Amino acid sequence: MRPCIYPLGDRNIVGTRVADLRKAAGWKQMEFMAMLQLRGMKSLQPTFRS
Repeated sequence: MRPCIYPLGDRNIVGTRVADLRKAAGWKQMEFMAMLQLRGMKSLQPTFRS
């Protein structure tokens, strides 16, 4: 995966919080995306950063 152009929290503080919570729970990014999609978030892209 390519690195993000902007530092985390520079434009979207929610993304930083989600990434921290995901890592604390021990979920991989693709597992987390799958869980969100099962809960109804259908517009996620593989480049979703959390």
